[in-house]
Amino acid sequence: LRSDLDLERSAQKKSESSAEIVSSFQEPLAYSAYDLQSRLFKILRKRFLEAYLIDGNQREKSYAINNTAFSIAQYFGWSELIRKEIRFLDQGAAEKSQELNTLLNKVTRLWATDKYGSEFRVFAGEQRAIGERMIQEDSHKTGCLGYADFLEAIGNDSIPLVSEICTDVEQLAGNSPASNKRIVELQHMLVDLVNFCDPDHIRFTGRLDKV
Repeated sequence: LRSDLDLERSAQKKSESSAEIVSSFQEPLAYSAYDLQSRLFKILRKRFLEAYLIDGNQREKSYAINNTAFSIAQYFGWSELIRKEIRFLDQGAAEKSQELNTLLNKVTRLWATDKYGSEFRVFAGEQRAIGERMIQEDSHKTGCLGYADFLEAIGNDSIPLVSEICTDVEQLAGNSPASNKRIVELQHMLVDLVNFCDPDHIRFTGRLDKV
């Protein structure tokens, strides 16, 4: 009986520990989703690419491309980190985490679907490959590359597929961004993800607008 109780306590402690880890990753995931939806909103409604990529100087053009690619890669990185933790949670004890996983899967499928053609399409395996390279681990903490490290990494061509994403950003600037249904739907889903992670609007005050 004591052995059974010890096993039960150990399993409960492990589940609680994993849930705490997921919770600690959920906040940076929410911030990465917020940053990405904000960038997509600016592209779709605020003429971000026209102002900085088409009409900007060389520094502004590089920033518009590279920072947009970083926003995408950063989201893939935090998404990959939290997925790895969710896999080890007890399903019955982690209903909220399962809801989060469902939302993440919806975003993954939207990136990967052929429904909107090949523009800004990133297959599920490619999303994970980018996410894995964005993860930064040491003995003290686990997180994602910051922007400076990201720029160095793409300069060394050590993050796969980023050049293709940069090309898509450039091509998007030459078209009407609002006609790209994939990024419109992505912005909507990312708003839903942010609202799920921050239902009381503590981290992100005010209502997020969908395009």
